[in-house]
Parts: sequence; C-alpha cells; structure tokens
Amino acid sequence: MKYIYAVCFLLLVCGCHKENDTPAVLPARTLLVYLGGDNNLDAETYDKLVQIKNGWEDETDGKIIVYQDTPFKDSPRLMEIDGKSEKGYITIHTYDQENSASPQVLKRVINDVTRLYPAKSYGLIVFSHGSGWLPPHTLVNGSRSIIIDNDNEMEITDFAMALPDHLFEFIIFEACNMAGIEVAYELRNKAAYIMLPLPQ
Repeated sequence: MKYIYAVCFLLLVCGCHKENDTPAVLPARTLLVYLGGDNNLDAETYDKLVQIKNGWEDETDGKIIVYQDTPFKDSPRLMEIDGKSEKGYITIHTYDQENSASPQVLKRVINDVTRLYPAKSYGLIVFSHGSGWLPPHTLVNGSRSIIIDNDNEMEITDFAMALPDHLFEFIIFEACNMAGIEVAYELRNKAAYIMLPLPQ
C-alpha cells in the first residue's frame, strides 16, 4: 500500500476535458483525505501527512484537504496542503474533541470541504482501521466497520449513508479487510471507482 498516495495524486491531476470546452472557473478536483487516527495509528497519520506534502505539486489544478483526528491536542483539524507554506499545509479549522468514527462527523467534514473548496469533481481517501463487512468490534471479538475512534466504530452502512450519492469520482481505502464484494456493493451509488486494498 506504499504506492497508494502516488496513485491518488495521479487521479487528482488526470481529468477529462473536451477540446471545445470553455475554460472552467472551478478547479478540476478537490481530494479529501480522511485520517481517522484516534487509535494506535495516531503516529502513522503524521507520516501520511508528510507523504502527502512531499508528493504535492502546487501547479496542479486542484486541492488536497486533509481531516486528521488523533489523541493529540492539535487535532481534530482540517488542513489544506500548500507547498508554499512553511509547514506544507495551512490549518483551516480545528474542532473540539469528537468521534471521527461518527457518520455525522464525516458528513459534516464532507459538507465543509465541498462548501469551502468547490470543484468539478471530488475524490476521497480514507485511512484508519477497518474490519470490512464483519459486525463492530470484530478486531477484538469477531464488525463491518471502517474508521475506529477509541472504542467507537463506523459501520459500512452508516459510512455509505454519510456519503452523498455520486459526489466522489473515486474512493480509496487504506484500511484492512475492505476488499470485499459486500463493501463494493454497499458503495455502489457513491463513486464511479472504488479502490480496495488486497488482503495480505
């Protein structure tokens, strides 16, 4: 899965465009990266942030917006990747402590991103623990879930309900146990393309 961010950058910059199209005011794409790391993946979310910053090119016709939730005091927060800034990103908004595995939180983040960064198309990357189509708390005792925040898990059905139909051009999961036909079926009306990690 180490190449997943390289793939997403390729998807970000590739866009369909007819020869007779007039110049668009909206950018080609806004990519939302949802880092659900209020768990034992907390440090890895910072590694992902570095990878995204290092791979970003400012001349790309689009934006990368990162939502990061960890146990640390600088999160949860919403950031815009910006190679011209000293840190490589600009913090747009910080939130009070919240459950990033809540479908209401995910829905609010999506609404914030589409409102602040309108684009011709959108992509979504989700990084966290996942148990696919097995019921919540599978990782402990046997959950169809994606995104874990402490003891809270978001079921795939709730995840799908939080996503507007046909908003995203693609959804990429960087989470275990997501490569199942049940997951793809549940998200059948949510994106044109779904990339699921293969079992290891």
